[in-house]
Amino acid sequence: DNPTAHMNLGLICEINNKKEQALKHYLLSAELIYSHNKGSSITGMISSVPILIQLGKMKEAKAKIIQIPQTLSKITRNIVNYSVKNKKNDQAYFGYLKALLPEIPHSSSTALVESIHIGESHCLAFTNQIITMNGVNSQVKPSLVKGAKAWHLGNTQNNNFKTCFQNAIKPELNHYEFILLSFGEIDCRQDEGILKYCSKHNSSIEAACQSTARGYVRWIESELSSYRKKLILLGIPAPQKLKTADAPNSDKMNSRRLSVIHSFNKALSEECSGIGIMFADVLELTSDRDGFNNGNWMIDNFHLKPKAI
Repeated sequence: DNPTAHMNLGLICEINNKKEQALKHYLLSAELIYSHNKGSSITGMISSVPILIQLGKMKEAKAKIIQIPQTLSKITRNIVNYSVKNKKNDQAYFGYLKALLPEIPHSSSTALVESIHIGESHCLAFTNQIITMNGVNSQVKPSLVKGAKAWHLGNTQNNNFKTCFQNAIKPELNHYEFILLSFGEIDCRQDEGILKYCSKHNSSIEAACQSTARGYVRWIESELSSYRKKLILLGIPAPQKLKTADAPNSDKMNSRRLSVIHSFNKALSEECSGIGIMFADVLELTSDRDGFNNGNWMIDNFHLKPKAI
């Protein structure tokens, strides 16, 4: 009867691609908010929405997004065990899902086949969109690998993300027309991944981007070699330009983030070209003349709009 235990169980199930079980535990965690008042119940509520989207339960996902603020408004006591970081992440995820859900179209009967979009939260953006390639219409189905970075997949050591990909996701890929992959955006954030690593180890941004991209692309190619002609790796959108009012060191931060995203996209593109995998240049689509985000294709500061496909 502990909401944190159910939230953690949900996360473990989700990482292992056991979506129905993950949903069950997230919802149990959410239901316990009135008796325990823990932050994990809020995380459970919000985490249930991407699962509902992946399961094709759009009506339930939209109802849950409406229910979440209504539930929180009924809580009179302070939420306990709710770190600043978790609260920030939950608020950002909720904002993204709230903006995204109205733009997800109903499932279409005009597409005779499906394509799958595997990745972190970017993969949700193209849910139910129709893509036409080689004269074939296919509808995009999302497969979220929560928290996974390109680094996790390219790292030589085994980890739970690799295990999930190999044991749960890979066996399901046979019938899909195309396999879209969106990993790497988390690697390029200001406070995570490549920038954090370079600051800590005084390393070159370009070298870290190249090694991360090379490991990721080559691992994907080795794991999915039989699907080579179906693979489409998506790049990273151009970064939003921070304003001086928002951050005291905005010029330095802007320069470093611009450098890492451009370097990482270049490395991804070159690695894909070298082994014959299609690369979708999201950076060119979303960049203004200075290389920062042009604001035309984003649903928030990080994620693409559905129409960007």
